[in-house]
Amino acid sequence: MTEVIYSIELDTLDTTGLTMVKVKIGKTSNLESRLNNYQTGMLGEPEVLDVWYPNPNVGLSSVENGILDIAQQYSYNRNGEAFVFLQNGYQEFSETVDKLLEATTREEIRDASPDERETTTDDYTGEVPAVVRLDGETYEVSSWTECVVTVAEWVLSQAESEEPLKQVSGRSRDYIVEEGEESQHISPKQIDNSELYIETNLSANNVIQVSQKMLRAYDYDLAEFDVLTE
Repeated sequence: MTEVIYSIELDTLDTTGLTMVKVKIGKTSNLESRLNNYQTGMLGEPEVLDVWYPNPNVGLSSVENGILDIAQQYSYNRNGEAFVFLQNGYQEFSETVDKLLEATTREEIRDASPDERETTTDDYTGEVPAVVRLDGETYEVSSWTECVVTVAEWVLSQAESEEPLKQVSGRSRDYIVEEGEESQHISPKQIDNSELYIETNLSANNVIQVSQKMLRAYDYDLAEFDVLTE
């Protein structure tokens, strides 16, 4: 399950040189299911305009409300989660959100690699981490950011080489980068005792997935990794 904020085109009207686009903006943890629901009430499948990962340090509903408020600033009319944008209004809105959230695509979510699909089985959405367990050792944490950083620092402290860690990536981004490349991250955090940075703009489930990727890179048994929540 992947939490995202999405926008879909409901209708487009061109009249006397004026273009109006009706857009629905919302949140979901199952994009394909949500799109199928819209399809049953429309002629054909809706066009997905944008998909963004929410800020992991803010609740999904809060992120959605913030994006809806931004959309209202750029739109001509609002009715709940549906907006009418004139001319380039939607493009300006989209570019603004791109600066705040990490953009992704429907294809990236749908075509996640087998490794990503085979890892997380529990849904950590809405949970607050308290303890990370790694190979019999326990570490207290208070946020998902602290959780993924703790795993990165632990893995690196046990490793003879940084190279496997630097190969940890998704379909469109590297989760671990060297110093000087961290600008490609939305929320980079330096890993202690190294010149590496890790992306921390991750949802709870993404944190678990990235943590599992880091452990797998060094052939650790994933059964020795767990996160206890409050």
